Amino acid sequence: LRQPGFDGRVIGLDLSRRMLREAAARTASFADRLTLIWQDAEALPFADDTFDGVTCLEALEFMPHPAHVLAELVRTLRPGGVLLCTNRVGRHARFLPGRALPRSEIERLLEALPLKDVRIRAWQVDYDLVWAVKSGTPRGGGMRPLPQLLRCPTCRGGLDRASAGFECPACRRVYPVAEDGVIELAAAKR
Repeated sequence: LRQPGFDGRVIGLDLSRRMLREAAARTASFADRLTLIWQDAEALPFADDTFDGVTCLEALEFMPHPAHVLAELVRTLRPGGVLLCTNRVGRHARFLPGRALPRSEIERLLEALPLKDVRIRAWQVDYDLVWAVKSGTPRGGGMRPLPQLLRCPTCRGGLDRASAGFECPACRRVYPVAEDGVIELAAAKR
């Protein structure tokens, strides 16, 4: 967001409400181009083929089902979009069995997804950096308004802007927007 040539939008998603509170405080000056969402990455609240780029940095090993999260990240990428994630490989990886994946396992998972140009390289002492491009012909699409991007994490229906946040017309769940601007999808109420 601080890069002079970047005029896009960033959407940050985390299951830790406390981390989102901190992020909102540190990024308040970018609120017009940054959206923060409280939600689990195993059920990304976006339509297929939404983003030009998705990242998951230093977090995949904390997900209960990293393979499912990778599939969700790729699902939301547009054809030609870039995936950037990390995989923990350092000495502490052994304390995260089934989550910190051996390089051969992450390669196998990525090969099963609609990706091309997969590159894995050592990045830091504790991580490999994983780059890939989603297969298919890029078709653009530009930035769309947030209500066109968001989907109900429960029924996958579209969300409408409501006075208190967002509402799903299909399942009638209401997702509030907190005082700090975080969209609280994880706090749905019927």
